Amino acid sequence: MTRSLRPLAALALLLLVLPGAGCNPYTYVNVPPQSGDVARHGPNQELVREVEVEAIRSLLSERPLDPPVAVELPVGTNELTTSDVARRSGEGVLPVHEAQEAASLIKVTQVRIRGPRAQVDLMYPTLTGMSQLLTVYMSYTPINGWQTERIVDWPGVTQPVDHGGTEQP
Repeated sequence: MTRSLRPLAALALLLLVLPGAGCNPYTYVNVPPQSGDVARHGPNQELVREVEVEAIRSLLSERPLDPPVAVELPVGTNELTTSDVARRSGEGVLPVHEAQEAASLIKVTQVRIRGPRAQVDLMYPTLTGMSQLLTVYMSYTPINGWQTERIVDWPGVTQPVDHGGTEQP
């Protein structure tokens, strides 16, 4: 390689490697915003959608619910994004604005992305008539995309079960 092309080749390599290593400044996300943070807060961006879809798919794979299942996303998420996430999350999953009142509701309450790591908090209906707070922990690799590492229940963090068909705030 000629000397004049070496800096250009090095720059190209850095542009390929850094985003995959989690050094991309656009992968610091909090939805909804947290006070005093400098993260991005867009609930409708594709990165947030990908993480929400993986969290919902993993949760339903590990803890199936009878369809229909309604999905409610954080405040500020538009109907187009909610419909897209529901469609990509699996068969029988509907956006909350299209669901019937009897649908089981999975409510995404918070999304945190830090480079190649993400956490999604969800409220998930249980047989006791309460919704349980869960956190889905994920990691990203360029080959596999977002993959769930584990799902953690937070005992004692519950609320009465909400059903789909209600208006999203």
